[in-house]
Amino acid sequence: MDIFDKEHLVKDVIHNEKQFFNKALFDEKHMLDMIPVQLTMTKKTMSTVLKEMYNNLNYYYQLTDPLHNNKNYEE
Repeated sequence: MDIFDKEHLVKDVIHNEKQFFNKALFDEKHMLDMIPVQLTMTKKTMSTVLKEMYNNLNYYYQLTDPLHNNKNYEE
């Protein structure tokens, strides 16, 4: 995919009608149709990221829990 990205600049690909990703694919109608799909994907990704973040945070608290009860915690 990285090689494809380097060889096919977006501005060149969109204006080449023979390419799969052409100007017709990026017109206003298609872009508006993609909004619900993009929002769903974004929500799923955000949910996964938050879940992992809280898992990591809970793991951290589990490991450091004894330190929080120590009188010299700040030191």
